[in-house]
Amino acid sequence: GHKSDALFDSIAGEHDRIAKAGEPQHLGTIVEAFARAGHKATVLFDAVANQINRVADSRNVIALGNVIWGFATMNHQSAAATAAFEVVARAGSEIASYKRTMVVCKIAWAFAITGRFDEALVTAIWKRAKNKAFASHCSDDSIRMVNLLYVAAAVEAPEVNLGPRPDFFLSRLAAAEASRGGVAIVEPEQLSLSDTMNAVG
Repeated sequence: GHKSDALFDSIAGEHDRIAKAGEPQHLGTIVEAFARAGHKATVLFDAVANQINRVADSRNVIALGNVIWGFATMNHQSAAATAAFEVVARAGSEIASYKRTMVVCKIAWAFAITGRFDEALVTAIWKRAKNKAFASHCSDDSIRMVNLLYVAAAVEAPEVNLGPRPDFFLSRLAAAEASRGGVAIVEPEQLSLSDTMNAVG
């Protein structure tokens, strides 16, 4: 409503102070909150993006994930946002090995939905995702997120050779899709470049 919009606008108006003084976790939380509310704040997002090296240096994977998930959710496109994704990609190995599967999958989704397929990051995340223990601990949403990265990369970045999806991964994905009405599992070769993001969720 009007009051919540005014509150978000007021917070966004403090973008410079928030970005420079905010702890990494707080920066991620703020971007995530704006994205969940559907409230785009370009100047605030860029101010946070300009602090991404500080967030990365803190080794706070949750904060990194929240920042780029928020950018992807709000389709925030700028030079600062692009640079932020590049910084996150360089932390690929650390991200892929992070203990919380949901965080890894959120980052996978953010890269997939924005069409960014850094080979090292994508390969590292997929290597983790095709581990049976990882897949078994994924929520339905998480398994769909990491599957989107797999399918999108296979279609739009075929030079990143991820190999086939293991049977146990496909079984877990089928269970997730059954929970929302039995949506068919899409094979990469069934998609054209323009179809990818519409056909896979």
